[in-house]
Amino acid sequence: MSPRSTTSALLARLSKLGVLREGVEALNPPSVDQPQLPALCELGLLDGGVSVALDVLPDEALGALCAAVGGRATELRVLDVRSKPVELLVRFGASEQRWKTANVAALADRLNKLLAVDASARAIAVLGEWKEALQLWCVPKAVLPDLLRETFFVPKNLKVLRGLK
Repeated sequence: MSPRSTTSALLARLSKLGVLREGVEALNPPSVDQPQLPALCELGLLDGGVSVALDVLPDEALGALCAAVGGRATELRVLDVRSKPVELLVRFGASEQRWKTANVAALADRLNKLLAVDASARAIAVLGEWKEALQLWCVPKAVLPDLLRETFFVPKNLKVLRGLK
């Protein structure tokens, strides 16, 4: 199967799941090499896809990531940041917590665990590095069980995502 037909099949499946950005179905499928999902995320085709430069610190990514996740994530506030090691003092609801968060991928997992019971918050799949950026995909939790059954869905934090079902 050619890369273009593989990408077409993947886009068709993602369209059926309702996780593509609006209007993507009308595009000619882009020609991308493996890995598929990180490339589609970088191209801006995944609804909820976020590309974060590799040198971005967790506190710098938190606002954009919380906006993409939605739900109660938008209530999270950073009160203080320490740089060595990276530690965030955050307020969520009435509680304050200290998070030792080495990188953006660890931040994604921390947010997934914090928001596990919030059905309106999206789950964050860490797709991996692509084109000098970390590719994250904020997926509606209602779609997550279907994605977890797909062979093309192999995020770096698969174990955390399986725990959210």
